[in-house]
Amino acid sequence: MCNDHTQFNSIKKLRQPIVIELGDDNQATVSHHGLVNVSLEYEVNALYTPTFQLSLLSINQLGTAGYISTFGHRKCSISSPSITITGNQVNDLCIISPATALTSTVPIISTKSTFRRRKKKRKRAPSSAHTTVPSSSAHITGPSSSAHITVPSIAHSTESTTPSLLHTASPSAASTVPQSPPTTVPLTKTTQKPLTISESQLWHRCVAHINPTALISPIDGYTTDDSMCTACIQAKHKQKIIKVKTKRTTKPFELVHLDVCGPFSMPSSAGHRYYILFIDNYTRYTSVWVLPNKQSQACTSAYHSFQAQLDSMGYEVKRFLCDNGHGEYDNKTFRLVLAARGTTYEPCPPYAHHTNGVAKRMIQTITEKARSMMIDSQAPLVLWAEAVNNAVYLHQRTPNEGLTKTDDRVGYQAPYPTPYEMLQAFGKPSHENDGNEILYQAPLHHLRRFGCYAS
Repeated sequence: MCNDHTQFNSIKKLRQPIVIELGDDNQATVSHHGLVNVSLEYEVNALYTPTFQLSLLSINQLGTAGYISTFGHRKCSISSPSITITGNQVNDLCIISPATALTSTVPIISTKSTFRRRKKKRKRAPSSAHTTVPSSSAHITGPSSSAHITVPSIAHSTESTTPSLLHTASPSAASTVPQSPPTTVPLTKTTQKPLTISESQLWHRCVAHINPTALISPIDGYTTDDSMCTACIQAKHKQKIIKVKTKRTTKPFELVHLDVCGPFSMPSSAGHRYYILFIDNYTRYTSVWVLPNKQSQACTSAYHSFQAQLDSMGYEVKRFLCDNGHGEYDNKTFRLVLAARGTTYEPCPPYAHHTNGVAKRMIQTITEKARSMMIDSQAPLVLWAEAVNNAVYLHQRTPNEGLTKTDDRVGYQAPYPTPYEMLQAFGKPSHENDGNEILYQAPLHHLRRFGCYAS
């Protein structure tokens, strides 16, 4: 068990945290494990225990790796065919000065040396997340196989040029429990001792609730755990958008989508700051009107003009889909206009504007086309209304993706790629009596670049 994350060559999160019971009836929770170098030629799989003041190393693991550990006469030694580490007992600890040890002031980087012996991977931990550590395995009792060696962490070392000392723990040193929560945040790195969970959580709150993993590098000894910050959950959660496709209609203007775009920072030459779009669900035919504001009177006037245009073509709006805008559409005046024509009003649910995706996407398309023409022609910004009208006019006469892609109508294929052709050809024959195809394509020979000189 190692208490310093900088000692690990690699570290991974356990599938399920492990609770370790110490000899003094205290508990410690372990959530990560990884490989730690004991010497230049041997590394072990260790648990990350940041709440411990000392690191623990099992004598059984050293014996399995081929090391021989000897204790007696107030001395101890750990030896292998290539290295021998000896030390003397001072008070309750056996202090050893190895040539290369886990407590080197610089982390030892793992290399693929042919002389290094790797310990075989352990079997997976049992499904239970509660593990008991006998009290006899937390201190030195003699040359017993259950003894552990504790290694002070780099974070506790005050020397920068010489290796730290390897200690064997007494019962009092091995059963160290986490410190009490801090009352203030340490403002400077006056110590390299691993922070407690409470100190780390306080740092997290002081740096605007940043991702805890981002604090491991700038704050030495920062400790992460599996607990969730309640404030982060409430502030950073996102709404899940459930996309439901609107069932496509089979006749022009059975369903009309509507939305308002604006305000624009620069008013048009006529003083308008908004524009409103009416999109037919079946043909994707789009009509546009510029508005001085988005109040109910301006929107209702635009709808009257749109309905008069449909009357001249012989169509009636059956259903009307728009946002849940109380100022523009969801008002008494507009509802009375729709009711007088027998049109069903279908507003979007509150805070669910994505359900009116057809109108939102059309506004994006028209705005991008108008902006491109304005930039290309370097026209004054007051001509944005003319650019929007031009973009809608051209959109009717060019292929539309909404007509070519598949939808909820299985096996259906739009007969024409442009909204203009779809509207002009509806209810009319596609071929003449002699078998020749009738073309309803709009003429394009009269088009000129936006912003060019009139000729």
